Amino acid sequence: MFRHVIITKADFLLIAGVLIAASVIIAVRTAGRTEEGWVVVSRDGIEEERLSLKEDTRLLLRDEEGNENLLVIEEESVWIEEANCPDGLCVRQGHISHSGDSIICLPHKLVVTIEGTEKNTSGPDAMVN
Repeated sequence: MFRHVIITKADFLLIAGVLIAASVIIAVRTAGRTEEGWVVVSRDGIEEERLSLKEDTRLLLRDEEGNENLLVIEEESVWIEEANCPDGLCVRQGHISHSGDSIICLPHKLVVTIEGTEKNTSGPDAMVN
């Protein structure tokens, strides 16, 4: 009914190799992270807010014309939860979490960008001769 399973030396080496490879991949992905990331909120090209990416925050961004965007920072991810703009594209852009990612609300002239969460060590995306 039950068969005895024998783990050979080759099986043990294969399992150890997979665990070592997984550890190296995790170490490489987390090594590029810096300690602090920033969420930079700009309106019409002028920086209005600079918030820590590590601190959970809900902030209503409102201008003199009554334009509103509800910015949420949670678990090192950022998104616009609500906005009173006509198209709502900023809400549908979803969550961002890496340096250089941005959310743009054109009707409100609002740009939310993440800065400083990781070092860019990958080099260029492409080279053309």
